[in-house]
Amino acid sequence: MKSHFPESITRLLQLAIVIVTCSQTILAEELIIELKDVATAFSPQVLLRDVAKVKSRSISDQMAAEAIELRLLDLTVPEETIKARSITTRLVLAGWLVEEIRIIGSPEVRVSFRQPELLTDTVIEEAATEVAFAMMGGDREDLAVKLQSVFVESLPPNLRDVDGLMAKVNPPDKVGPGRSIMQIQIWDGDRIVATRSAAFDIRKRQTVAVAKVPLTRDEPIDERSVRFEKRFVSTTLDELDGSQVFGQRVRANVVPGTILQARDFQTTPAGARILIKKGDLVTAYARAGKLQTRLRNVEAMHDAGLGDNIKLLNRESDNLFSGKVTSPGTVQVVIDR
Repeated sequence: MKSHFPESITRLLQLAIVIVTCSQTILAEELIIELKDVATAFSPQVLLRDVAKVKSRSISDQMAAEAIELRLLDLTVPEETIKARSITTRLVLAGWLVEEIRIIGSPEVRVSFRQPELLTDTVIEEAATEVAFAMMGGDREDLAVKLQSVFVESLPPNLRDVDGLMAKVNPPDKVGPGRSIMQIQIWDGDRIVATRSAAFDIRKRQTVAVAKVPLTRDEPIDERSVRFEKRFVSTTLDELDGSQVFGQRVRANVVPGTILQARDFQTTPAGARILIKKGDLVTAYARAGKLQTRLRNVEAMHDAGLGDNIKLLNRESDNLFSGKVTSPGTVQVVIDR
């Protein structure tokens, strides 16, 4: 006697068989291997981890597969090709079943050899310099970024001697001359194996005015007493030029080698920089209409800055008159006619 199942039940049974079959297939795929298009090996022995990303439900199986040697490179040729089929064969020889392996990605990978380079503090500093340059701008050559303490030697022994590690420096919220803390990620291939913070000393090359000789309060600065240099400094300084320095007087005595700042110069009560000091002999130009003459032996009666009105004494006639400071040691006098 034939048994007759409703058509709907028959379809449900068929669907159940498909689901069971797919589940068995998924469970059988112990290894999923995603091949790269190109890869770099830091040893003549090419391991599976060098050319592919390996995934498995078992961590121990994943690590064992990653450590399988695929080929010994011929260093006389620039690159070699490893095909997916040969990788499957190598895994089967190591004990995996064909149905336990699924290879995705490229059907083959081109492998080249590169001499291994150990991670160094210099590499860390170069990466941090690029971050600082991207945030601060200017010229790359005007930045000097140095670690304030050793970094690589502070890593665990199982990391600091690994070939081919890469460092990525994450940008801080802000950066400028001085001390800066940056986070560093250490990568082994496509995996982060360590994350640490490090302190850097950031210096920017700036043009500064430097005292060549001792400077005193009474002597105006000239070309013989100050030179201009480009220096790497860890703070933002006033970048002064000759027009801002020559003719000035310092507030206090300065020793040679001191970097001068605007705050080091004397100022008038109004806050302007002193260009003429009480008792100085100045050059006074007197103008009457279109005529101008130069007055000699003229003494300043008080300190004055650029644009200030100043009282003057003509030592030859003992006459007092006034003028306006136009530059260091120079006064313009207007005579009404």
